[in-house]
Amino acid sequence: MKTATIKIPEQLDEEVARYAKEKGFVSKSEFIRYAVKKALEPELKPEVIAEILEARASIKREEEIPLSKVK
Repeated sequence: MKTATIKIPEQLDEEVARYAKEKGFVSKSEFIRYAVKKALEPELKPEVIAEILEARASIKREEEIPLSKVK
């Protein structure tokens, strides 16, 4: 997995942290990966969409996603 660094306003960072915790994401990074994939969903390959759907189902089941499964 590659690392990307972004700069966001402090208030947005706080909102991301709050939302990620509230929705059961393990970290802000996990939420940001999810949000980026969601934004790109119309352009994604079917196998990536399947991964997104599995991640959503895991979140609904309140399961943690192992880092080894995150691409």
